[in-house]
Amino acid sequence: MPKARRLPEEWIAGTLHTLNLAEHLGIRRNGVPSDLRIKRSPKSPNLIAQYLPAVDDDPRPGAGATRSGSGKRKVYEASMGAPDPWEAASKAVEWVKRHQKETRTKKDVQQQSKDYSLHAYWDRWFARISKSKKNAQMNYKKWENEQQNLWLAQGYGLKHQDFSMKSVEEVNSADFNNYFTVIDQRKETSKRAGDMGGTKKQLKTLINHLFDEARSADFHNLHTPKFPKISHQKKQSDHFYKEEWEMVMKKTIELTEGAGQAMLTPSEYANLDFKKADRQNQRYWVDFYDSLCLMYFFFLRPRDLKHLKMEWFQERTDEEGKKYVECTLQVTKGNRDIQRTENIRPDGYKVWKRIKSRKPEGYVCFPEINRESVLPNCRHLLNKVKEQCGITREVLTTTQIRHTAFRLICEEDFDHYSNPIHLVHLAYSGNTSTDMLRKTYLDPIRQSRSAAKSRSRLPEQSWSLVKRVDTSF
Repeated sequence: MPKARRLPEEWIAGTLHTLNLAEHLGIRRNGVPSDLRIKRSPKSPNLIAQYLPAVDDDPRPGAGATRSGSGKRKVYEASMGAPDPWEAASKAVEWVKRHQKETRTKKDVQQQSKDYSLHAYWDRWFARISKSKKNAQMNYKKWENEQQNLWLAQGYGLKHQDFSMKSVEEVNSADFNNYFTVIDQRKETSKRAGDMGGTKKQLKTLINHLFDEARSADFHNLHTPKFPKISHQKKQSDHFYKEEWEMVMKKTIELTEGAGQAMLTPSEYANLDFKKADRQNQRYWVDFYDSLCLMYFFFLRPRDLKHLKMEWFQERTDEEGKKYVECTLQVTKGNRDIQRTENIRPDGYKVWKRIKSRKPEGYVCFPEINRESVLPNCRHLLNKVKEQCGITREVLTTTQIRHTAFRLICEEDFDHYSNPIHLVHLAYSGNTSTDMLRKTYLDPIRQSRSAAKSRSRLPEQSWSLVKRVDTSF
């Protein structure tokens, strides 16, 4: 290579350790990076060539950045096998052209994979399902947060896994095995992670959705790799004990100043004490009382409250001539088929009549507020009631009210609902399955009662009794 100029004096003197080919040696070529340089090696007399491609041209994960993409980018480098700067510079030009060609090929392959990766199908699937969720008036924000967390969560989010950048045709079971290992490791470092079985199930569902998206769009015969077995530690559904539930209801009635149990007209209800800036006002306590009653007597989920309208309720008469109320849920969990529920407890009809007298049409629970504020209001007021009742168990939330309704009715009429035929009716009224009722409520009640009978039947052990001991010696 012709020498365009003398080597810098600092290089000759040994105080300069890096030579930029363009700046110091005057070597400029089309397609050769402007930052191509040669530098001295601390371990060999042979010089090293270095350069750093543009981020968009770098096929390495994170474009070569350290600390999982958040640190400084590493340069590409190689020994030129020559101590002479001019010879090393000549070899550096040849090396960088070869290297750039290789990286472009890798980048092209990566781009092709990216076009058919989980990233691409996530964008399509999320955009499409988001639109349908919004149109269906689902709890979109909650759903969006859950899905975004599964995709974006630092460390274990699907987006951050290497296989998510592969073409879906190249994803295999080993990728899923490794991924679940990553999730298990999170369990060891997170106090709130639980057994991670629920997280794995959610991620498996999301991956299946994305594979379905790929099948419908590009790969009609695409096979979804097998997932590792997911073990999930099941927890007993918590509930209010009978004495706790009675305390909550009595305290709520007290806070309504008796209005909760009164047959109010719509104008009387509208004239109840109300301060928008303070959620603990009389009208809100009446709305809260109504919400508790509806969940309890009709086995409703908390999410049903924001949709519930009085037009969904109809008076019926059973074969014995007794009045009851049937509720047709027009908006259901997971956008399922329209469901019906009815009061089984006889006082459910009278309570509903009182609610209808003050709110004969439209939304039933907190009718004047934004629908997304209904559950936060319920949670806030329930916590206030719990505090005043001295109930300190933090797990008891609005979700447990449905469990309480099932648990208490099974306790009070255990022999009746132990009969499979009658259990079907309870499952129908609660929009659930007999299997769920049996495992979640009947079996634990049966076990608890069996233990109680054993305690009353078995004698105390002689060695467990308190004995006075002489300690005077």
